[in-house]
Amino acid sequence: MSSHRKTLGPKVCGVLATCITLGIFLIYYSVKFGLNHPPGATGDEPIYDSIGWELAHGRGFRLDFQNAEFRQPYDQAAKSSELYQLTTESLAGTVADRPPVLPFVMSILDRTFGRQFWGIRFVNAFCMAAVCGLLVAFVCQLTDARIALISGLLYVVVDTRTRFYGRTLLTEPLTTLAVAILCWLLFRMAQRPSLKQAVCIGGMLGVALLTRSQIILWTPVLLLIVFWLAFRQPPVEPGASNERLANEGTRRLRRAVLFTATAVGTMLMVAGPWMMRNCRVLGEFMPLGSQGWVQLSAAFGDAIWANHGVWVNLDSDGFFQGVTQPGMTRLESEVVLAHESRRRAMEWIAANPGKAVALAPMKVFQEFRPRTIPQWTILTLSIMGTILSLRDDRTRILLGVIASCCVAIALTWSVEGRFIVPLLFAQHALIGLGMNRLFSKTPT
Repeated sequence: MSSHRKTLGPKVCGVLATCITLGIFLIYYSVKFGLNHPPGATGDEPIYDSIGWELAHGRGFRLDFQNAEFRQPYDQAAKSSELYQLTTESLAGTVADRPPVLPFVMSILDRTFGRQFWGIRFVNAFCMAAVCGLLVAFVCQLTDARIALISGLLYVVVDTRTRFYGRTLLTEPLTTLAVAILCWLLFRMAQRPSLKQAVCIGGMLGVALLTRSQIILWTPVLLLIVFWLAFRQPPVEPGASNERLANEGTRRLRRAVLFTATAVGTMLMVAGPWMMRNCRVLGEFMPLGSQGWVQLSAAFGDAIWANHGVWVNLDSDGFFQGVTQPGMTRLESEVVLAHESRRRAMEWIAANPGKAVALAPMKVFQEFRPRTIPQWTILTLSIMGTILSLRDDRTRILLGVIASCCVAIALTWSVEGRFIVPLLFAQHALIGLGMNRLFSKTPT
């Protein structure tokens, strides 16, 4: 009976936390902002909105800011504020610079409910609420419902990122949920490595990659974690002969290689069709699309060095002036911009190797640097939790996930905190592990 309760308790707490958090978010958004109000006209949100709208009408994975039906809610809102004034200069056409999951979700909602914004806000709010549910279930499994409640309150009340990104039309909520599930799968693999777990981890990596292309830069470290978890299990007979131990080491190495290769293969099976699509429409080997190459000079160049590792808008700085030619399609423009940006970034790295290396820690520092009291609070508590629970395998796994994100930031740029939003579960789980060490009489 006690075992049943222990199993049931975290699940019930997690479901309750998800439902309550979702209710809080939706009420908060409805009262303060309105669920169906368009997002601001600058940034990534209207781009995903347009692609989703085009998909919903069978026109393919394309962007078109000139479509009158698409523009209507923005134009209406722009009458009271210039923040909603969409540009009319954006080149319409098929695109290959965005990941597909968010636009496809939005297209389903547009086909089902028509022109609206509340549907995707509900989905994104649910994703952020589900991360809270996974967090509460994890902490409840460690200790009890009371400490899990503290974790939930820190997530919902103290950490302002959870409330902010839950109402956006961005990829962060979907990616944050995917990374949280990935952490759970890694925890399970730590307990009992199996080929099934490797398949699940690879599949979730593929899903995460389709929500956010930058995840490809996370994968080397994440795959090292999979290799470590599969290899580290001790021999079946600790007192066996040296020959038996040597054979056992070979068996463990083979298992680790098999599990890691399985994770890679499953990831490619999930993301492969989209990668092939990108190469086909671009006519170039750019499996993850053009965005990474187009923005490479934003990662390595004089502008980001002067900005201390924080992203700079190359378009507004005139970096690409004269690169594209009139009459080019949007895809042709993407390819030309990718070639130019890659060429100039490589030239800069070759001319400034010291600065290129120094940019890596600079970017990571800028991304993790707290800028508000809530950010200071969460970062401090997560560091304390890490110190208190450093011997716990789950802490080491979470640190590995965080390290994988740091690699991605070092190779790209800082956006002053946005790139670490997918680490919400990891940060708050470290706090939970620390509280377990502090308050639990029998820490696990």
